[in-house]
This record gives sequence, structure tokens and C-alpha cells, in this order.
Amino acid sequence: GTYAGDGVQKVQIAQHVADLEALLLDALPNVLSSSSMDDPNLQNSRPSVVLIAHSFASLAVMKMLEWHPERHLGSDSTNDNPNNDNPNNNHPNNSALPRLAGIAILCGVPPSGNGKMTLRYLRRSLVDSYKITVGFAAKRCIQNADLCRDLFFGGRRPSSQQQDNDNNSSTYLGISDDDVARYQTYFRRDTAATIDLMDLAKQLPSAVVDAEGRAP
Repeated sequence: GTYAGDGVQKVQIAQHVADLEALLLDALPNVLSSSSMDDPNLQNSRPSVVLIAHSFASLAVMKMLEWHPERHLGSDSTNDNPNNDNPNNNHPNNSALPRLAGIAILCGVPPSGNGKMTLRYLRRSLVDSYKITVGFAAKRCIQNADLCRDLFFGGRRPSSQQQDNDNNSSTYLGISDDDVARYQTYFRRDTAATIDLMDLAKQLPSAVVDAEGRAP
């Protein structure tokens, strides 16, 4: 994503959406057009892409489609959704954007946000809820390797092959201690600026959800 800027600690969801649309507008068409230069059937055509979103990125995709469905779902008109509440509502015409051929969401934040999911975790396991809270909200997983391994890599449960061959191994489920330390440096870098949860709460639930806060 775009560098948030010196001293920036919070990024609003509308800024994430603008960042995503800038990628679709500026970066991908250049890549796709250069890869199709030798195919006359693809030249001068509006490209199609499949977006893959994980965790909070799924909310950026959902909000992008909620605010600007006409830009991404096939129409070449310049009219946006007249009922959207996006504060960043200026954009070139739709024909400049790739069409979305599909979207894959992996471990996505629900369209109602994390609130109800957090309550379900709390009812199910106080220990897991505590680990998630201190690991993510307090960013303790950056310093605590065991907590990082528990939250992201399945903990220290050795595989059956390890149990047979090497019970003293520092590698569990294919992830070594060095791997965990390396990922911790990525987490430290990527959490310098985080999503503005107070701003996000004002944008939730998404426009189309059922009574349980799920996408229909």
C-alpha cells in the first residue's frame, strides 16, 4: 500500500479505498497492457482482474463496491452510486478502471465489523480472547515469539514426523523460530500505521447485511 507518511499512526477506511482504487487505476492497467501487447484481441480492451483480500483488506474491497459499484462491476458510465457516503467521491470515468472479474476474501472482517465476532470469541474461550487482545490490540505479538506463533502459525504443536524424528526441533508445522522472528519484523513495520477503528465504526455495518451482520 501507499506509505502513510511520517508520524501517521491511523489511516481511515476511505483512504484505504482510495489507495486500492489508485492501484487499480494506475498500476494494474500498465502491467496488464504490457503483458497483452502481443495479443491483438486484448489491445485497447478494458482489462479484468480478480482481487484477493485478507482480513481488514476485505473491508476496503467491500466499501469500495458499496460506495462505487458502477466503477467496478461493468458499467462504463460516469455516474457513481448516488446514495454512497464516501468522503472521497471524486474519480475519473469508469472506463479507465479494470473490471472486477471476481473477488476472493480470506479470513475477512465481517461487514458488521469485528464487534460481534469478538463477543463470540469471548464466550467460547477467555484464553483465546486474551491472546487476541494482547497480541493484536496491544501489539504484544511483535515482542513475544510464542504468542506470535500461537496467533499466526498454529502454536508449538509438532507434526507427527517431528515427534518421530526430532522432538528438540525449533521448527513446528513448517515454521522455524527464525521464520517467526522474520515475520515479527514485518508485523512491526506494517503496524506503524493502523486502521482508524473509531472512524471505521462510523462506516459500519455495511449497507447490505442481514440481521446477524453477515453479507447476504
